[in-house]
Amino acid sequence: MHRVVWDIECNGILLTDKSDKSKNIQPPRPIFFVELDLLGLDKWWNYSKSDAPLLWAVERNYFYRGEKVFEIRGGNIYDEPQILFNNGEKRLNLEPIDIETVVEKNKDAIFILENEAMG
Repeated sequence: MHRVVWDIECNGILLTDKSDKSKNIQPPRPIFFVELDLLGLDKWWNYSKSDAPLLWAVERNYFYRGEKVFEIRGGNIYDEPQILFNNGEKRLNLEPIDIETVVEKNKDAIFILENEAMG
């Protein structure tokens, strides 16, 4: 069974079979500029409008290079979401995630998972 940990170096995730539970995270979802624009973060942050993801989210917590940068509270059909910046930090320059590097770093784990799924 593989677990997920942050790869701070490339702002990605790593699949691992090591059992250091203190570093394990729930599998995150990638966050693209469109979601950040909808949240209004383009007022404070600099980021490209590229096709590559910029952040990762686990539930309503958003991460950059393995560090939580903000969380969302509320937000429904009647109320706008409240953005709670980590440490009050509102300024950030985001670099897109290099998905090719993330895939390359995980190629052995992906190979094992593919073969286990076929077996």
